Amino acid sequence: MREKEIQSKSVRAVREVFDAAGRMVRLKRVPIVPNRVFFATYQAAYTCNCKYIAEEILRRKLDYELFFCVSREVCENRDAYHIPKEIRLVEKYSGEHFRVQASSAFWIDNGLNCIWKRVPKRAGQMYLNTWHGSLGIKRLDGSRHWRAVARYGNRRIDYFLTDSVFDEHVFSESFWPDVKHLKVGHPRNDILFQRENREEIRQQIFLRYQIDQNERTLLYAPTFREHEIRHPDFGKLAGACSERFGGAWRILVRCHFHDIGDGLWGGEGTESAFVTDVSDYPDIQELMTAVDAGLTDYSSWIFDFVFTGKPAFLYTVDQDCYADERGFYYPLSETPFAVAEDDARLCENIRQFDCEEYKKRCELFLQARGCYERGNASEQVVNFIVSNTEGIERK
Repeated sequence: MREKEIQSKSVRAVREVFDAAGRMVRLKRVPIVPNRVFFATYQAAYTCNCKYIAEEILRRKLDYELFFCVSREVCENRDAYHIPKEIRLVEKYSGEHFRVQASSAFWIDNGLNCIWKRVPKRAGQMYLNTWHGSLGIKRLDGSRHWRAVARYGNRRIDYFLTDSVFDEHVFSESFWPDVKHLKVGHPRNDILFQRENREEIRQQIFLRYQIDQNERTLLYAPTFREHEIRHPDFGKLAGACSERFGGAWRILVRCHFHDIGDGLWGGEGTESAFVTDVSDYPDIQELMTAVDAGLTDYSSWIFDFVFTGKPAFLYTVDQDCYADERGFYYPLSETPFAVAEDDARLCENIRQFDCEEYKKRCELFLQARGCYERGNASEQVVNFIVSNTEGIERK
């Protein structure tokens, strides 16, 4: 059986090579449309930095054709994802996907999506990589194939969006030493600096998941694991939050993109009374805006959450194992967050939470990493796109 699997993988790999070669020849003939923008996210969804750049273009009524590469499920249910009608959707890895990408003057990507299938990048095309995390503690790494594609991107990505000196070092010292940096911050984080829409977003999320408007919420979103995840005791967690901050608390659980459907907190029981699964909500930035506190293990979203000023905590039961497998850029002790390796410590960290001390730690953390996030990244990125677009009449 094992031998057949290896043979099957080998056949698929050879077929991929031939498909890529044929695609490169065909797509090099496709004319480039100067005002066409192609967006791709590793989630194959309308989300992350790409979403906020697209919406800034729409807000300013600029004359660009906007295409989003998404899954079939999103294509078939666009209204459920609140995707503006002006944005055209193409199914990921369809023939239309490759033709649109090949004809787009701008590629905007939050991962390695635009080069994963070796679509040829030509003169007259600009590739902006926004990535999907920043200030994070996890080392960038992946499978052998992932590393090969990452290195392939070094000569094809024109700019990485960065929000800190730390980001710049991570990108330059890992796989992309020759890529320039567009030092404007991350568009997905603009919403975390805003105050005016917070209540509207909160009500929208609470209504969707039928959460009592009087409940307070904590977002628990761990990172991806190759092995089973040990989650906290949600009943005790909700109780500790209630003791420290008052009110009734609900835990919103958001699985990692690769873990959805694996039953992260599964099973019936008393703790389900404290938990709502929000894994199908596409925009974690909006969840961050809506909740009152955050909890993760090593996921980079918690470092975006810093900009909200809300309490955040780490639950790291497999810290040593994860450090050996993935590796950290700096010790957990250098984060602004109280670290717990078991439920008792986590609950105690919540009960002892000091708002003023936490605020100081956040400020020092951002200063130490040379963060220049200001909440206007979307505007600056679109300004950059406009300044690099020639011969386009705008409305």
